[in-house]
Amino acid sequence: NIEIAQKQLANLGAGGEIARNALQVATEGAHRIRFIVRELLLLAREEPTVGSATDLGETVESTLALARVEIEKTARVVTELEPVPLVKGSVPRVAQIVLNLVLNSLEAMRSREASRNELTIRVRRSGDRHVLLEVADNGVGVDGADASRIFLPFFTTKPAGHGTGLGLAITQRLVSELGGDISFTSERGAGTTFRVLFPAYEEERVAVPLSSSSHHS
Repeated sequence: NIEIAQKQLANLGAGGEIARNALQVATEGAHRIRFIVRELLLLAREEPTVGSATDLGETVESTLALARVEIEKTARVVTELEPVPLVKGSVPRVAQIVLNLVLNSLEAMRSREASRNELTIRVRRSGDRHVLLEVADNGVGVDGADASRIFLPFFTTKPAGHGTGLGLAITQRLVSELGGDISFTSERGAGTTFRVLFPAYEEERVAVPLSSSSHHS
């Protein structure tokens, strides 16, 4: 309806300027509501874990390419991607985890010049059955009460109008659904490192019953 009204007002010339500006603000608000609702649905969904596998290293590289413009404006990237087994989870779900953590780190460094910022992403084995993803930044960091609430929905240390406070809550939910674990260490003014342990993918083996032989006399 807002878009219809905008098209009608386009023919009024200068006389409709105030109404057009008001509708533009309303349009931006509607888009923001749509984004928040989509994130809420992602947070609330109940989906069975699908028996799919993902190459974590490839997913990190494709996610960094997706966020390239934002990254180049904010920080220098260092990647340390060791050969690792496939991890449990679909590519979109694993990519969402990586992207959320990358965007969170970029936000923590945005207040400084890009030349002073460094985003480090590591992928390596962790024991026989897990793969570790580390996303580290040298941004503002968190401590105290903020650190204890970092995964709560709607909690954010960003200024009003920046972010919804849902990114890390959704990330924790996605990691949990995959049977993994997420943790972090942080120091105020020195940066934050998030660590995600992904279960390595193991093909399910269906037990085949031994065939019994019948003997006839």
